[in-house]
Amino acid sequence: MACVLEPGVDQATADLIVQLQLEDAGCYFESSKSRTREPTDEELAFQLQNEELENVSQFLVDRRMAMSFAAAVQADGNILDDSVLEEDNAVKDRNIARRWTEDGCFLAPGDHQAHPEESTTLDNETLDKLQILYMSG
Repeated sequence: MACVLEPGVDQATADLIVQLQLEDAGCYFESSKSRTREPTDEELAFQLQNEELENVSQFLVDRRMAMSFAAAVQADGNILDDSVLEEDNAVKDRNIARRWTEDGCFLAPGDHQAHPEESTTLDNETLDKLQILYMSG
């Protein structure tokens, strides 16, 4: 079972290994049931193995979901970053227009320039942290 949790084993292979082992354990239980005596050591061992396989199966499902989250963060991160940048520019444009109409104040040439690298750096840093968080689980 430890081999399915190795980083080199892809998700589909790990799922298949666990599924086949669960089916094997199920076949054992089918062939040995309908006895009213105390379970043997062999039956207890198969029962423990079956519980461990179910835990590993649930872990693999959780890992698949975490990897899906990480892929979504990577795919949508740049789009969200662009959207934030556009929103920041719209806010700055609105503030410039408001100053012109309300105050009659004109801006100095450097006042209207955006600083997208600050926003992008923060967003890229956040995306990197999210990727580490989702992929390390």
